[in-house]
Amino acid sequence: MLELYRICFESLKVEGVYYASWKNNHKLARALQAKSDIDLLVAKRDRRKFEKILLENNFVAASNAKLFYPEIAHYYGLDVSSGEICHLHVYYDLVTGTSHGKEYCFNFCDEVLASRFVNSYGIYEVGIEEQALLFVLRHYVKRSSFLGALLYQKECSDYKAEREYLMKNYSENKGCCRFGHSSDQLFILSTNFLEDFFLCWRKKQSLKWNLRATSLWLTARGVSRFGYRLLNKLVLKQKKKVNGVAVAVTGIDGAGKSTLLANLHAFFSTTFSVKQYHFGRPNPTLLTTPIRIALFFRSMRKSDGKCSLSAQCVPDKISIAYALRYVALAYERAVLMRKIQQDVMNGYVVFVDRCHSLDSGKMDSPRIAERTSNSFVVGFLGSCERSLYERMPKVDLAIMLQGDLNTFVLRNQLRDKVGKESDEEIEKRYWQNCDFSPVAKNVQEVSAEMSPKDVSTAAKKIVWEFL
Repeated sequence: MLELYRICFESLKVEGVYYASWKNNHKLARALQAKSDIDLLVAKRDRRKFEKILLENNFVAASNAKLFYPEIAHYYGLDVSSGEICHLHVYYDLVTGTSHGKEYCFNFCDEVLASRFVNSYGIYEVGIEEQALLFVLRHYVKRSSFLGALLYQKECSDYKAEREYLMKNYSENKGCCRFGHSSDQLFILSTNFLEDFFLCWRKKQSLKWNLRATSLWLTARGVSRFGYRLLNKLVLKQKKKVNGVAVAVTGIDGAGKSTLLANLHAFFSTTFSVKQYHFGRPNPTLLTTPIRIALFFRSMRKSDGKCSLSAQCVPDKISIAYALRYVALAYERAVLMRKIQQDVMNGYVVFVDRCHSLDSGKMDSPRIAERTSNSFVVGFLGSCERSLYERMPKVDLAIMLQGDLNTFVLRNQLRDKVGKESDEEIEKRYWQNCDFSPVAKNVQEVSAEMSPKDVSTAAKKIVWEFL
């Protein structure tokens, strides 16, 4: 059992929370190692107490608005020692049915919880006979519709394993019966697809008073959700959403920003909806595209095309063309930050390569004001540029990768990158930006002297605190 689960279940026991693991207990050992989710049934009267304990242990709630079901919630926690994400699938009532509909809500939650016992893992589990009855009822309602039967067949091996677990531990003298169905029926369930389909369709008629709404409405909603799930699996690829957060990773070249961002994206995108942007190279907008094109042809004539919009080097006395170039860049960055802010409001975890600063002369900061010019136009453009930087929304968290110059030089030498910076350029940028101050609501420093794995572990823990 992972440490986070151990602490969490001990707290639930101490606080007297009335809960139990009510299904899929055949794979509970794997679930306690974060290889799958744990299905918990929690008494409604203990809901606030339960959620308070999860909050104290840094669990976060996540959901998909298109696949929301009443009295069901998903909570995720980061087990720091293993780096695994723990997933609690929590039910505050016995809501079940097809995986795309959850059409039924059974009203014997208290009786089910009353049968609980402490299993070999030290957590409460619903009595085997009650689990058997629930398995029978789930079997009937899942296999009584065409779509439900197809999805059931897809996960047939998992249901078979759960059934075998229950039959192995079943006590015939403790059987239970509700709605005219007995837990003993666990042993006579058919495995023939067509025969079982018609049997389940007849059996579910006795359960119609447990429907959450009218059959017509539930069918329409079920088909709609099934269509969304299919589209999401093939095209949209959307994950669950949390309280959105924008996280920037800053540091000079060779600090390991790209590696860390790749690791963070890979880790969090397995569970949550994640987006990633590069502040240093924003996409052109409708307004700045003509400026980019004009400056590109101008640079082709004057410097053989080696000058880019985001170039670091500028002359001591800046021209109107250079000033216009940096205003365009500032505008594109401002548009990008506004888009990031919108993504955060929509529940995305957004990772950004670098973020802005207001320190003149530093990376990702206003560039015009530090240069001398007698031109009124250049001065005006400089004011516009600084105003754009000052108005940019702040990221919620900036992770600053700090380290020794020699470390960054060595890492840059080992980078597999076309046109990478020379040792002299790395040294120059290091001294220029070593006291860089990102504009962020919160700033956390992480030592880049550690191994990439340790840097990633430290950053994951920091990011999780802001979800």
